[in-house]
Amino acid sequence: MNVALFLVAVPDLSGSGGAERQFCNFYEYFNSPSNHSKNKLYLITDKDSLQNLKNADIIKNDVNVIVLKTYQFTILNLLNFIFQLFINRINLLHIVNTYTHHNFNLIFKFKKIHQLIQVKLSINNEVAELIDDLKEYNKSGTLMTRYMNSIKILLENIKPTGVYTWYKVVADELKKSNLIDTEKCVVKSSEYCFTDLRKFVPLPNKQNHVVYASRLCVEKNPLLMVEAVKYLKENFIEDISNYKFLVYGKGELSKEMEVLINKYDLNKYFTLSFSSSMQNIFGVSKIFISTQPIENFTSLSMLEAMACGNVIIAKNIGQTNLFVKEAKNGFLYEGDDYKNVALAIRNAILLSEAEFKIMSANSIDLATKHHNVKNFSDEIESFFKEVVSKN
Repeated sequence: MNVALFLVAVPDLSGSGGAERQFCNFYEYFNSPSNHSKNKLYLITDKDSLQNLKNADIIKNDVNVIVLKTYQFTILNLLNFIFQLFINRINLLHIVNTYTHHNFNLIFKFKKIHQLIQVKLSINNEVAELIDDLKEYNKSGTLMTRYMNSIKILLENIKPTGVYTWYKVVADELKKSNLIDTEKCVVKSSEYCFTDLRKFVPLPNKQNHVVYASRLCVEKNPLLMVEAVKYLKENFIEDISNYKFLVYGKGELSKEMEVLINKYDLNKYFTLSFSSSMQNIFGVSKIFISTQPIENFTSLSMLEAMACGNVIIAKNIGQTNLFVKEAKNGFLYEGDDYKNVALAIRNAILLSEAEFKIMSANSIDLATKHHNVKNFSDEIESFFKEVVSKN
């Protein structure tokens, strides 16, 4: 079986690019001596994307990379695209970045002839935007529309033979929808998420730091943490007297967050900053917190913090429990009540040194021994085989 990952229009990946990084790391592993599969994995990309991937130090082994001059549709580009699939005997083309419209024209034209050269199509979905509950958090009305439209367009117009998603709820919703025919399309949700964690290790002399690292936007709900710290100050001030809350991120709520911290007189507790390199920050911190209201599974920041031995605090929603095991490596809070968040923070702060070391070790094990590239590779290779064998 020969599979090609289709990944085009890759931007500058400084501090971003979860799906791009994960699938390129998967490509690197699959084409390394560590992998003993008899199948082949190629990467199809455009020349500018390949340069961005190399600049981000993601792609090092380009032995099975097929480079298109551009991702735009032209007759010559389409013919070259088909020729490359044909000479490399590709059985399955897996579209990685379905959230971008840039791949649509080329794939849309290709869909009319892919059956003639016996190449099957599958798509990747890395957002949980099929969850109806997201609507109430998406005040701007842009994020959800963009993601939903892209996957719906692909499903309705291209009719793939496979859909791979990180989210079980999305897989379940798709199977119940009229967007796919379950007799003709394989739908698989993942149990694993990984990233390159070689630089993310716990450092000596852990500090009393609670770290938030994400965009400061409505979808991530960062103001909830400010409300939680205000509650702790009012009710458990001694417990947090030796702790700092470090916020790393930018976004439309930056100014509002700063105003709220000043309003509640919390400046002695909070530090607002930004960094594209978090390994040293996570390395010395004790606690990582996520306040996003939708889903935490596949959060690469959370996975990096886990690898550095942080105790994790997050909302109990979606598949968050694949990353956070209650009282094992973190604390899950219910709903979006700041009091629940505050009490989860307090549970982590009040851990004894011995209890912290146990939970810290559990975080490292989950991040490195369970959510790793080998487990992901075995799982998605099984999905590819099922798609290829689908009649």
